[in-house]
Amino acid sequence: MKKLLTSLAIMLSFASCIKNDLAYPDVKACITDFTVEGQISESVYTDKQQIALHIPSSADMSSLKLESFTVTDGAEVLTGAPKVGDSIDLSDTIRIILHLYKDYIWKIYAVKDDSSENKEPQLYNMSFDDWTMVDNAWYLYGADASDAQKAIWGTANKGTSILGKNTTTPEADFVAVAGSGKKAVRLTSIYAAVKFAAGNLFNGQFVGLKGLAGAELAWGAPFTARPTSLHGYCCYQAASVNYADSDHSSLKGTLDEGHIMVMLTDWDAQFHVISTEDKYVDTDNDPGIIGFADLPLTGFSEKYTEFDLPIVYRNERTPKWVVIVAASSKNGDYFTGGEGSTLFLDEFKFIY
Repeated sequence: MKKLLTSLAIMLSFASCIKNDLAYPDVKACITDFTVEGQISESVYTDKQQIALHIPSSADMSSLKLESFTVTDGAEVLTGAPKVGDSIDLSDTIRIILHLYKDYIWKIYAVKDDSSENKEPQLYNMSFDDWTMVDNAWYLYGADASDAQKAIWGTANKGTSILGKNTTTPEADFVAVAGSGKKAVRLTSIYAAVKFAAGNLFNGQFVGLKGLAGAELAWGAPFTARPTSLHGYCCYQAASVNYADSDHSSLKGTLDEGHIMVMLTDWDAQFHVISTEDKYVDTDNDPGIIGFADLPLTGFSEKYTEFDLPIVYRNERTPKWVVIVAASSKNGDYFTGGEGSTLFLDEFKFIY
């Protein structure tokens, strides 16, 4: 029996090795670029393998010139692919089959869109109504969000959820504007196992943790307008500061502070905040900042306050990026703040 069990164990181990050796790489065949002449924008839905091309309603959907078409490196185009320069018919859905270890059917379709006439652009989900949970982390986008929409709002949840906690969560009961499906956002400062973490919200993406010492964030969402202010509702509930690094130890025992900040910039790319390298935006001297606003939050309130935060412009240049940042503990980057400090936010909107 012992010999039999040993033989079975060896066979199972060998079989396991064979299975691992034959496993396909986790690489999807994707259409990485597909544009037609005259389009306003495109919405890519990688999970659904779909691309919606936003076309002015005045355009002839049956005859649109293909300007660019690229796919994932190594992917093979099997059927349905037009060539760059061809006139394509988007009055019906186009299906393109790609192959990379297996077949992937992509759908391309047109959406009539006259949003280019919008003179007062807003960001996706500024109402904070749409949420999705992925791998125990809350994300600020809806179930049908495009890839671009998923990249508008970032939080630290991807990092803190590893420890079973979310510092930024949907709030359905305490909202500034009631109605079916309405939600606010709740930012909460916590102590996550080994470090203090502030509830935060920003335009951009959480890149990743830097060990247990910090994180890297990519700040900025594409935006070219010049609003005069940010309007919204907030409710701040400060706790006493009970965690602080050596540079902020004098704050222990004082009431915590939160803040809401807005920056409009013409950086060449997103700004990568890296706490372990003390890499932060110099809000006073950064030459890329075109417009700036900051709203400090203090005290303890049990109801929402309506605010209109003026944006002060430093020059006449056209922005490329917008960064709205909010935190339940403004010194959270330095692991300093009050456990339990909470900031509720709802119904943001740019005013022009």
